[in-house]
Amino acid sequence: MLDRLERDGLIVREPSSRDRRVLLIRRTDRDRSFQKKYLEVSDRMTELYYRGLTDREIDRFEKTLSVIL
Repeated sequence: MLDRLERDGLIVREPSSRDRRVLLIRRTDRDRSFQKKYLEVSDRMTELYYRGLTDREIDRFEKTLSVIL
């Protein structure tokens, strides 16, 4: 999976300056740019999903999901 992320320009692998056995994985600016879009889409989906529900119904639903998980 890391190979694909690196190939797509979403991460870079860098050797650690403290321990040459360690390889650090860093997010790229390209990856960070997707985070804003993800949050926008996620917020919109939440808005659509809970449309028409009262705060009490949302709370009860989320508590039920927690029990299931």
